[in-house]
Amino acid sequence: MKKSLAILFSSIIIGILTIAIIFYILTVITYKGGFPYNTWVNGVYCTGKTVDEVNNELVALYDPGEITITSDYGKEEVISLSHFVEKVDFRDYLNYLSSGTNPYLWFINLKNWFSQKEIEPSVTYNREMVELYLSQSDLFKAFSEEKERKCYIRRSPAGAYELYKDDTPLIDKDSLYDKVYENLYKGAVITVDDIYFSEPDYKEASEAAIKEWDLVSDFFETKIIYDFGDEMVPIDSTVLSEFVTLSDDNTFLRDSEGNLLLSEKKIEEYVSGLCSKYNTYLKERKFTTHDGVDKVIAHSYYGTEIDISKEKKYLVNAIKTGISEEHIPAYIKEPFHRGLNDIGDEYIEVDLTNQKLFYIKDNVTQLETDVVTGKPDGHSTPEMVCFVYKKQKNAVLVGEDYRSPVSYWMPVHKGIGLHDATWQKKFGGDRFLTHGSHGCINMKKEDAKWLFNEIEVGIPVIIYK
Repeated sequence: MKKSLAILFSSIIIGILTIAIIFYILTVITYKGGFPYNTWVNGVYCTGKTVDEVNNELVALYDPGEITITSDYGKEEVISLSHFVEKVDFRDYLNYLSSGTNPYLWFINLKNWFSQKEIEPSVTYNREMVELYLSQSDLFKAFSEEKERKCYIRRSPAGAYELYKDDTPLIDKDSLYDKVYENLYKGAVITVDDIYFSEPDYKEASEAAIKEWDLVSDFFETKIIYDFGDEMVPIDSTVLSEFVTLSDDNTFLRDSEGNLLLSEKKIEEYVSGLCSKYNTYLKERKFTTHDGVDKVIAHSYYGTEIDISKEKKYLVNAIKTGISEEHIPAYIKEPFHRGLNDIGDEYIEVDLTNQKLFYIKDNVTQLETDVVTGKPDGHSTPEMVCFVYKKQKNAVLVGEDYRSPVSYWMPVHKGIGLHDATWQKKFGGDRFLTHGSHGCINMKKEDAKWLFNEIEVGIPVIIYK
């Protein structure tokens, strides 16, 4: 019995060993022509595969990446290196890896000695492809010699004549090809420095434009500045460009003496525009009261009136003779405060509805007082913008049915003015309805005296309801 068990046991052991030997031999045969068990390279499973088979798979998966070509002139080009690749080969390292393995020791790989190997290929780039691709790139086209650099006189978007000069430099294409090709194996950014660029040459027509501009450029420099008080208005290149004409051959029209031909009509139109902008005399006025209420006042006997005839003659002569100066225009009516807002920040307001007078200086109310204005029986004080055109002490106001001595007389329009009225027993409210003036603004004597001593002749007076 024991002998039979021993024979059975021996048979089993021999069978297991036989199977193991057969499995080992078969595995050796399997791995002898390729990579051993559990070999990975760049994420590719290589077990049992030949070097060529693994190489083909790795080449198919290989991404050569990209490079960025940039220059100091702002152009940038991002290019995939796949455009330039001629050959990719991993076999040098794969052969080395394969030669270091023993198919008879395949079981060693059970410990994952060779798993997840990362290797780099041998890459060959095609110089002709580099040149062909770069010649068609935006970088090359922007700076290539095939792009003609133009130079000519033109009206700028702002309306001024200027010399437009395309100063885009030329790129040395052969040097560019060399630099890019030599750096394909290096960094991801290739900077094309200034040494690869040169100044462009201009054609004959462009040279003529440069010469013409040299002759006329001084004309377009600002020489005359109009002083309107709050605003200084230069006769700048945009304005001057309206007065001359560029001919079809890219030169300016000239008179018989060779000077730029000026359009006096255009100059006069410009002066008319200035006058239209700044003249306010006899025009409807928009006014914001001290407490922020907007008023529209139809009649204005105060304001600006420029002498348009004198100014047209002045500007034509000044431009022709090249005068350089700040110029205050000639006025027929010169305001107390010069500028687009010729009422300024010092003025007198008379509120007919509320029977109040306000003296404003530096935009701050200096005096607020009750007054009595014209009686609404044909003598109402009119709404208007006017001004104090005289100051007189101890005057006698004379009308058809009155003769009134006053201590402080400040006329603002015709016979209407500001003055003390000692005969008024009270001021403000609705007294003007029964004891109103013949149109003047009656004030308390102490207020009239204070105002008389405070203001200057010419100060604006705004009367409104």
